[in-house]
Amino acid sequence: MDVYSHISSKKNGRIILTAVVFGIVVNFVLYFVMHMAKLPIYLDTIGTMSVAGAGGSIPGILTAVITNTICMTFDGNAIYYGCINAIIAMWTAWFVRNRSFRKVKDICLFVVVSGIISGGLGSLIQWWLHGDAENSSVISILDSMRLTEGTPRFFVFLGINILLNAFDKGLSFACAKFGLKLIPENALNKLKLCTWRQRPLSKNERKNLKQLDKNTGFSLKRRMTVTLVGMSFVLVIITGAVGMKAISMINNTSGSGDVPIVDFIVRVIIIMLGYFILVVAYGLWISDTYMAYPVSTMVMVVDDFISAGSDQAKQDEAVKKIRRLDIHTGDEVEKLYHSICDLALNQTEQMRSLRRFGENNAKMQNGLIITMADLVENRDSDTGAHIQKTAAYVKIIVEGLYKKGYYAEKVTPKFINDVVTSAPLHDIGKINVPDSVLNKPGKLNADEFEIIKTHTTAGKKIIEKAIYTVEGENYLKEARNMAAYHHERWDGKGYPENLHGEVIPLSARIMAVADVFDALTSPRVYKPAFPLDEALNMIKEGSGTQFDPKCVEVFMDSLSEVKVVLKKYNSNTFEGGRL
Repeated sequence: MDVYSHISSKKNGRIILTAVVFGIVVNFVLYFVMHMAKLPIYLDTIGTMSVAGAGGSIPGILTAVITNTICMTFDGNAIYYGCINAIIAMWTAWFVRNRSFRKVKDICLFVVVSGIISGGLGSLIQWWLHGDAENSSVISILDSMRLTEGTPRFFVFLGINILLNAFDKGLSFACAKFGLKLIPENALNKLKLCTWRQRPLSKNERKNLKQLDKNTGFSLKRRMTVTLVGMSFVLVIITGAVGMKAISMINNTSGSGDVPIVDFIVRVIIIMLGYFILVVAYGLWISDTYMAYPVSTMVMVVDDFISAGSDQAKQDEAVKKIRRLDIHTGDEVEKLYHSICDLALNQTEQMRSLRRFGENNAKMQNGLIITMADLVENRDSDTGAHIQKTAAYVKIIVEGLYKKGYYAEKVTPKFINDVVTSAPLHDIGKINVPDSVLNKPGKLNADEFEIIKTHTTAGKKIIEKAIYTVEGENYLKEARNMAAYHHERWDGKGYPENLHGEVIPLSARIMAVADVFDALTSPRVYKPAFPLDEALNMIKEGSGTQFDPKCVEVFMDSLSEVKVVLKKYNSNTFEGGRL
């Protein structure tokens, strides 16, 4: 399958015609020799097996039917066996496609079944036509056996004929296999692939198509099969009925009654059966290669494209799958295929452009957030790198919650991104706090503390106005929650609304731990930085009273990551885990 390359329809026709002519010549010559020698074997399927094994059932059936038609020139009975050789062609093609000739048991199975098919059907046809064996050698064998009275001669003949045909088909198979080895592999591959009008499908892909057919109420392939077989059968019935009526009229007109109607009809059916198989097989091949396979494979790859969703890598792979089909039926199906290719490619590129635009927009948005946060922080002479550190701690905590499965219904990848993105805005309300209060070196009095507390409500109002302006972006909703409630306490003693427990928005509970820890471990004009161990003990003591216990738990479990942040931003004071 991997050696597939696009071959033009004209070249496909020449390759198939060459193979069929070769098979017919081989069959004809060997059949003629065996017939002239009056041997009980025919070797008239070597070419059929070779062509069917290499090119599939259609070239094989065509070889078989034409061979028997031509052989009428020296054997008038040859036409009656075209249907048998057509069945052998289908059997060979099916066996090559689904089984292997590498195992002895497979070869034996093929030879035995071939012998039963050709020997059994051939015996029935001979007995109907002649009332006995056709070959003089077989008749001599039967006569020499001196069958006892009551022994059915037909069944003895049937057994002998099956054995002879099994030997004939075994020898034919050996010759066909040897002959195929003499043909260049490249030529065999071209013959095998030239009946496709798209990239050939693997066994797994054909299995998937069968599953797709099962999931479809009445698939295109099934409908075409039923229609073609049904119409062909009806035509055979009509032809037979017309033939019977014509013979009846002839008998009535002549008054002789010499034309046996049943015998005539049976002979016509036997002769036409081979052509019937050829017509039906060709029709099914046309419907499969030009309609069923292309349409079904397009359905499968388009389903893959749809299921890819917004995943760019999966979309690109789905587009590659579509283009790898390489459908070249030369009709409306091919036009539909190219339209689907263009549609999928254009949609993928549009999604890529939108994603790049979104990424650039997100970068610009994050830059604006950091700029706004810096404007506030630059007013506060005492909170160096506060927004960077708190954002880093928030990321550590929220990812820890996600890994442990805490608040699973809330902590999603989108929530994590929204919280981490908007974390720098948690102190945006300080823009309204006077410098005299914000940068006071000593302890704040009660009035000044009340002023400081207003940064939560001010921050909420600022971000709510931004939410209204940009029509409610989710990340700003989490920014509002953190700005408004990051000073609330788990026990309900915080501000500005005295919320408690899980009533406090999760993003604000996460920020509370990050904000306090940074305040403890960073120097201020009114205090030095606390040692790391002491700061951690304060966080632990606040678990269940000031802080959400689960947030504290994941924070303490991530101390190695916390220390990396401390060392990065507090390198002047952080040594050996002490501040």
